[in-house]
Amino acid sequence: MALVNVIHPYTYKLKGDSLVLGPISEYEERDKQIYTFLSQAQEMGTTIVHQRDMPARSFRGMVIDLAFLADPFYNILLDAASTVTITPLGLPLPDRRKKGLPIEQWKEVKQIYTSHSQLERVMRTVPARKTADYTFFIGDVLENCVANAVQYFHQFYRGQQEQVYYVPELCVSLDEKLRSAVELRLRENKIKTCTVEQALQLLGKGRRKRA
Repeated sequence: MALVNVIHPYTYKLKGDSLVLGPISEYEERDKQIYTFLSQAQEMGTTIVHQRDMPARSFRGMVIDLAFLADPFYNILLDAASTVTITPLGLPLPDRRKKGLPIEQWKEVKQIYTSHSQLERVMRTVPARKTADYTFFIGDVLENCVANAVQYFHQFYRGQQEQVYYVPELCVSLDEKLRSAVELRLRENKIKTCTVEQALQLLGKGRRKRA
C-alpha cells in the first residue's frame, strides 16, 4: 500500500498573489496530472493526507476550500482521507512550547496547527500505514515546504522498509538554484524523485502486494 501527502495545495490555485476560483488555463496540464494522480491513487485504495496551511473552519480555510470546490481538478482534495494543518514551514507544531514563547500565544497556535504527536498518530493510524511500501509527497513549494515535510517524515515517521518519493512535476517551484541544492540534500537522505508515470506504477505495485 501507499500514502500520498499533499503539502499546502492552496498554491496550486494561485496566480501571482491572487487566489483563483475555477481552473487556471496556464496550469491546465499540471492540474490535469495532479487530478489524474490523486484520483487513480484514491481508486487504488491509497490514503491521501491533505496537509493544509490553515484549518477549514478559518475564514482563509473556507475561501481556499471554495477555490478547490470550484475547480474540477482540485475538489478531490475535499475528500482526502485525512486532513491536518501544518505550519508555513511545512512542519507540524512541536509538542512542547518553545522557551520564550508567551503561554497565550502558544495556546492560540495549538488551536490552529497539528502537533508532532498528532501528525504521528495520523501517519500511524491511516489504513495505508499498516502495510505502507511507498510514500509520496507533492505540493508547494518543492524547495521549501515540500522538502521540509519530506525530511521531517524521513526523520520521524518513516518505516524501516518504506520508500519515500516526491514528484517534481506535481510540485510548485519558484527558485531553481535553491531547488538544485535542496534536491541534492534529499538524495543524500535516500529520498527519491519520480515522474507521475513512475509514481502510478509504484502505486499499482503496492496494490498488487496487498492483494
